[in-house]
Amino acid sequence: MKKVILFAFAIVILTTSCSLKPDCVSPKLEGLMLSWGEENKITQEVKGYTLDDKGKLFYYEKKLGSTDIPMTKVLKVDEENYCEALQFTIEGFLENQVIHTPGVVSRFVELRTPVTGAVMAGKWNPTFKLNGSSEFVEMYEKLMDLVPEDEKNKGFLLREVSSDDAEFQLPKED
Repeated sequence: MKKVILFAFAIVILTTSCSLKPDCVSPKLEGLMLSWGEENKITQEVKGYTLDDKGKLFYYEKKLGSTDIPMTKVLKVDEENYCEALQFTIEGFLENQVIHTPGVVSRFVELRTPVTGAVMAGKWNPTFKLNGSSEFVEMYEKLMDLVPEDEKNKGFLLREVSSDDAEFQLPKED
């Protein structure tokens, strides 16, 4: 009987601890979705990552305009890195509230908080350095640091895009 009670208690503890939100997720941030990635107007594809309010990181690919977004779980980000990236992103959006300078291929960062109904988003052309884009590039890079190296090569542009390049190279098809 003792073993059954201990086993039941262990199950309750494990399931509770697996669903806990990081300490930095306040009640106003519950249900948040932090997304970033690239949108390609030629291939009509969007490839990106989404981080939820529990620190779970997902990868997704979809067609532009599609509401169907199949996601694949990549990993659970540790609380310290999660909170640091979330805080950095929120502060970045507070400093630079918007950028919308899309290109043929655009990068984006978006934060949705359903409790408050807030949507903060930035979209920019990574080929050129534009006024205000550097803060969003920093947000994007900080978020990409959460992604394991073996996950980063999914058809995305190279992380560093030179603004000196006159020609823009699309990723090569595999």
